[in-house]
Amino acid sequence: MGEADATGEEGTAPKEPKTKRRSCCGWKGCSCAVLVLALYVGYCLAKIVESLTHFGGVNARSLVWIRCLQDIRSSQTVSQDWYGAFQRPGSEQISLEGGIKAALGMNYVNRLVRPKVFSLLADPWDKESHMCWRLLDYMWVSPVTSLFSYPSVYGGYEEIKEWIKACKKVWPELGNEEKMLLHSFREAGDIPMEALIPPPDDVRYLKAVARSSDELPIWEETDKYTDDEIKEVVRRSISQSRYGEYTEEIPEGILEYYGMMNIRKPHVIPGTWGAIGEATRAGMITKFDARNLLPKELFNVTFKTMVEWEGDHAKRIPVFADGPVPGSFAHYAKLKEQYDTPAKKKSSVTIADEGRVTVNGRRNSFDPSVIQQVSVQDSEYTRAGYVHTRRLPEFHKKLPNVEKEMGIEGDVLRGQSMLWLGSTPGGFHYDEEANVYVQLSGHSFAFLVPQNWTEYFTGAIRHPWGSGGLPGISELEKDPKLRDVPVFLIPIGPGEGITLQSRTYHRFMAQTFDRIALNWFFIPRWRKMEYTPADWYSIEANRSLHRLALRQLWARTLTRVYEDTGRGIIYMGTKLEYI
Repeated sequence: MGEADATGEEGTAPKEPKTKRRSCCGWKGCSCAVLVLALYVGYCLAKIVESLTHFGGVNARSLVWIRCLQDIRSSQTVSQDWYGAFQRPGSEQISLEGGIKAALGMNYVNRLVRPKVFSLLADPWDKESHMCWRLLDYMWVSPVTSLFSYPSVYGGYEEIKEWIKACKKVWPELGNEEKMLLHSFREAGDIPMEALIPPPDDVRYLKAVARSSDELPIWEETDKYTDDEIKEVVRRSISQSRYGEYTEEIPEGILEYYGMMNIRKPHVIPGTWGAIGEATRAGMITKFDARNLLPKELFNVTFKTMVEWEGDHAKRIPVFADGPVPGSFAHYAKLKEQYDTPAKKKSSVTIADEGRVTVNGRRNSFDPSVIQQVSVQDSEYTRAGYVHTRRLPEFHKKLPNVEKEMGIEGDVLRGQSMLWLGSTPGGFHYDEEANVYVQLSGHSFAFLVPQNWTEYFTGAIRHPWGSGGLPGISELEKDPKLRDVPVFLIPIGPGEGITLQSRTYHRFMAQTFDRIALNWFFIPRWRKMEYTPADWYSIEANRSLHRLALRQLWARTLTRVYEDTGRGIIYMGTKLEYI
């Protein structure tokens, strides 16, 4: 028995123990795998760090990492129908109601590393595909100076392939000059980071140059508000806000504050599309009567009526927001119906309460007891929402061909039209495209600064003073030249509109929860809509024609993606959809 145990079964040679060898092979295999993985992770991290240096150094890099960690934490559960979406409060509602195809999410680390992993698991992409993939990272302003308004198109492998397919399809549509400028990127299969994302502007230099002349920037001067006229506008703002239920008193300091600035009335132009087109080409801020430009049924329209127009499809229309996602358009309208009763349709937003420091010790805000009464009653749900009109087909078909009516059809590559919903204090900033803005329902107040004054004002900081509003008292005292800058103050109600041009500072303060506003902005064709030297496209052409050509390919690609798949691309802090 002992012999049999030593030699194995009768007639067979004893088996050599393999435990040690297997353990050794397993250890070596695991070690090699871990080493390869560590080297690859190190390589990816190095690439990430290298790319982030273009965002402005250590501070910007730290902020991006914080944002990435937030996004990784938020992106655990993803609805299958969403294009790179991550779960947020309210988004479950859309999933339950049928899902949509939309781009969401802003996970930069995931965006940079994931396709590299895909390339190990799938067929390698050709050079043109790699260039098209890199095009997803195109951004027209540095994330450092834009409060991280960078692309949020971090979908999965299938979505990225859809983008690449569309990019290849539209390449032949480019002109010879664009193709020549992009040829080196296509041949290399890559786009340098400095071409994708511009460095931050040297705002001190730009401001110094703008202020170095003995003459102030050129603009078509308008009348200045008198003290009594300012009082009338501020009182109107108070009455249209919730503060009007408790007080008619204007905070003492606010009038003195506005008196320190150069507050101007707008140009008023005829309410015709032709006049609007002329104002756009001239780079002018204007106000116009829009009642004869759109169907009568659009003015004073309600959310409930718009949902009825769209029918069951309204449950699958996404509404995006600065805060918690309100879900589908139907769900958002239901919230409005629930909370925005006639007694509650006014918000606490008003131009009479800018929250600035006092002037000469006098109050620049409402009495604390009034503020407390108003804040207790203010709705806590998401007040402002955003939706592209192409997502509402019944509404969209009621709109005219604005580019054609304005006489700029030959200059426009793709027009975008958005609905701006609910109450918001607004953010002071400028955009790259020319805008036409029409108030359909509710009331708003707009502050605008002519494009020729943008660099004189701030050096072209995209979101000055934290995007909160106009300069405060302390800024006006430290920098007296700010008082020279013309600031248009424009009240608007249903049936009124405003033109504002590329690189024009603006802030739209929507005072009522029932606010529905419509705007158009236009992505130009190659070397078009460079109407004035102060236009963003004129400035970008002087800086880099390569980046301008990238924008053409990017705009054509996102258009093709939407037309072929119904998917949109989300930019600007997950609230603006380009389709």
